[in-house]
Amino acid sequence: MGEPLRPGGAHPGPDLLLDLTLGQAGAAERADATAHLARCGACRVEHDELASGVDLVLPAVPRSAPPPGFEGRVLDRLSAERAGGPGAAPPG
Repeated sequence: MGEPLRPGGAHPGPDLLLDLTLGQAGAAERADATAHLARCGACRVEHDELASGVDLVLPAVPRSAPPPGFEGRVLDRLSAERAGGPGAAPPG
C-alpha cells in the first residue's frame, strides 16, 4: 500500500495515487486521498493520468497465473534458441 497523506494534508505521493487508482488503498488512505483530490486540481490531474494509463495497460495483464513451470520452460527455450541447441526453433 502507498504512504499516507503527507503531514499537514500535503499532496499524496505517487504510490498512494497508484494504490488509489488500482483500488488497493486502505479505507482511511482512500478517504483522505479522495478528499484531497476533491480540492486539489494538480493531484486530480495526476490521478486521472494514472487512471488512463492503467485503463490502457490492464487489458494486457493475464487474467490468471500461468501454469507452474511456465516461466522456466520459456527461459529454457530462449536460452536454447540463443545457443542454437536442442529445443531451438528451426530457422525461418
